[in-house]
Amino acid sequence: MERQESSTEIFEKFTWKIENFSRLNADKICSEPFILCGYPWRIRLHPKGNKNKDVVDHLSIYLEAMQTANMSEGWRRDVKFKLIVFNQIDTNGTITQELGYTALGRVIILLQTSKVKDMNEQACKELQVLWDELKKFKFDLTWIEPQVQCALGMKRYVEKALQVEKLKEDMVVLKEKLSAAELNLDIERDLLKAEGIKERDLDSEFGYWIWRP
Repeated sequence: MERQESSTEIFEKFTWKIENFSRLNADKICSEPFILCGYPWRIRLHPKGNKNKDVVDHLSIYLEAMQTANMSEGWRRDVKFKLIVFNQIDTNGTITQELGYTALGRVIILLQTSKVKDMNEQACKELQVLWDELKKFKFDLTWIEPQVQCALGMKRYVEKALQVEKLKEDMVVLKEKLSAAELNLDIERDLLKAEGIKERDLDSEFGYWIWRP
């Protein structure tokens, strides 16, 4: 977890050791409250998945902000954090899981920092690469897949929408040029009138007259 303080990033760590994890029968367990970066937190863990989120047979882990008496209503805090599951029996599995969470974090960050208009061809390619990499870790991704597929499907829409916006901008410029041109034409009409020259239709012929004394 980290917090921003001026231009310096502060990193702090909390370790929660769970004894006899494989024998747990509880649907949910929570760590003791702890303080990181000056704020109270706790870790909530569902050994068999969070049934309230329609996720079962998976390990679900959450970082929760603890409510205190002096917190104002609607209190919130933006933080960056990483949860790592360390298996003392299978260290190789621990490394794989850490890589998986890193890949998941990259996908989440891209989704959080991108707007619809940002999803051009290059951004979609980048997201697709990250998504393909994340799927290799066999996580349950049903909770985030709709957002990813929505973002990937925006490329053609964004291209068409940007094209329309460009045409609208061009129309504004053309209207301004048309107004200026019409104003100049009115000035020329006044000059012709002042010189005693009659305005004529652009398709009319001049013709000629023979003058005889």
